[in-house]
Amino acid sequence: MPFAHQACGFSLLVRQLALMLLFVVVLAGCQPKDTVSGSVIHQLQGKTMGTTWTIQLRAPLVPEFALAESGVQGVNDDEQPLTTLLAKIQLALEAELLRINQLMSTWDPDSELSLFNNARHVEPIELHADTLHVIESARKISHLTQGRYDITLSPVIRLWGFGSKLTTGIPADEEIAKAMDSVGSALLVRRGSTLRKRHPMLSIDVSSLGKGFAVDQLGGVLESLGITHYLAEIGGELRARGFRSDNSPWQVGIEQPNGDIQEGLYLHDTQVASSGSYRNYREEDGRRVSHIIDGSTGKPIDHQLVAVTVLHESTMLADAWATALLVVGEAMAKELIVQLDLNAQLTIRVDDHFELYRSDVFQQNLIEAL
Repeated sequence: MPFAHQACGFSLLVRQLALMLLFVVVLAGCQPKDTVSGSVIHQLQGKTMGTTWTIQLRAPLVPEFALAESGVQGVNDDEQPLTTLLAKIQLALEAELLRINQLMSTWDPDSELSLFNNARHVEPIELHADTLHVIESARKISHLTQGRYDITLSPVIRLWGFGSKLTTGIPADEEIAKAMDSVGSALLVRRGSTLRKRHPMLSIDVSSLGKGFAVDQLGGVLESLGITHYLAEIGGELRARGFRSDNSPWQVGIEQPNGDIQEGLYLHDTQVASSGSYRNYREEDGRRVSHIIDGSTGKPIDHQLVAVTVLHESTMLADAWATALLVVGEAMAKELIVQLDLNAQLTIRVDDHFELYRSDVFQQNLIEAL
């Protein structure tokens, strides 16, 4: 799964390898200290899905659970108790991330999803329940957006030069039409635990909601170990539970297209994800070509909605809706926010400045980031 990269400075700043978007920043009031002896935050991190993951755990971390019963192996219990505890948690999280990649990565040729994509036939294929859950969730959103958000656009994305091999140039309409022949969620047929293609060349890429799904799964691992106060993040998609060490909500700042962080959000048992088009593009004959492709046309989006942030009860759905609202543009995004009671912020380019549209609940969660 091609995802994001994270950089740490005075605060936890999440960016996407100079590729993408509006993201969030864990505010300075939540700075991690020494993970063994500090009294504020224990931080775990690593790499996954072409990006990094970070977990912040409220301190002091009281091991009220029996990690020995979790099946996690490979840690020397003779080490300092807290160090051992954190190492075991890290191993449990890494095991879950490995499992997800083995199911849904499009970079691993042996993953379940890659094998599905490379099967050039229309016979039913058995898939794991988690893989089916992610695909079915995306298909529902595709239906609600009239096919403009679609996880089967890989051949069109490659045609426009935004796949694993970056290229330049504007494809001809005939090339786009040919690529679109094998695109569309309607070309997928679900029967029980199987999925089949109506077109043998169809392929699926769940990167637009896979990070969010993985964040939710990491949260599930932590909660199964008795940890109820944490902030989990993969490539900028966030899941918050409980409170910080001072019993205040987790706080994240919202980065605007100009790089300013003037406002943020309180997060308490909340998930947040963002998507944007103002960083990942290229110039072709003076024309800006976005990496976000509209599934109804097979062409890059060309409107003034440049970034979306979504609060949702599911990080996976926040992740998917952030992209879906960005694809459909300002007018339809506002309609969907009202129709589906979505909590979101839209960043809209107007001449030489940006204007914001926010749902009521999103507005209520805002704080000053200074």
